[in-house]
Amino acid sequence: MPGDFAATLRGFSKKRRNELAREGRRLADCFGGRLHVRLVTSIEELDQLFDCGGSIAAHTYHVKLRGTFSDTPLWRAQLELEARRGALTGFLLLGGDTPIVFNIGWVDGPFFFPQAVAHLPQYSRFSPGKYLWLRVFEQCCAEGLEWVDYGFGDAEYKRIYGTECWVEQSVRLYGRTARATVAWLLDVAATRAASGLKFAAERLGILRRIKNAWRRRMSHDADR
Repeated sequence: MPGDFAATLRGFSKKRRNELAREGRRLADCFGGRLHVRLVTSIEELDQLFDCGGSIAAHTYHVKLRGTFSDTPLWRAQLELEARRGALTGFLLLGGDTPIVFNIGWVDGPFFFPQAVAHLPQYSRFSPGKYLWLRVFEQCCAEGLEWVDYGFGDAEYKRIYGTECWVEQSVRLYGRTARATVAWLLDVAATRAASGLKFAAERLGILRRIKNAWRRRMSHDADR
């Protein structure tokens, strides 16, 4: 981040800024303009963070993958530790009294490290996660932070807001025996076929629709 929130926004194209503004207005209209962000930094506020964050996470597809944020001994121990050292930074976006999105992480030096992010699926078309990220950047700039480290993995908000990235790739080593050569040929064929299909799906805009449909299905199953 370049130092202040206004400069951060200027780093986006005019088209992107207008798009974010429109999405924010549509989201606010859903709740009669009653959108507000609650910042959680202390141990005393953890119960509220787990209650609100857990109620959101329980409706996401992550719960089916057993990788969601919840009130477990491990999560509570981590957040209590960060709160004690003054590093806990949790954000809750509420529409009226309804928790919509959470973004939970901690600060270390000039970095903010988000650890858990999720939103209620029924508001996906309004991009509430992107709205909250702007508030996260605003708070980080106010605290003098310079970087947000998104960690591993790919996501739309990382492509929109990220300024630096790198690609990691697996390396496989094979022996010189006939069996190893056959294994290498099969691996190359399968990898190239998968890459070709993924590239075609991305170019045709199918891949994103497949991912969104899968997430909606998983979210729907989680509500049953």
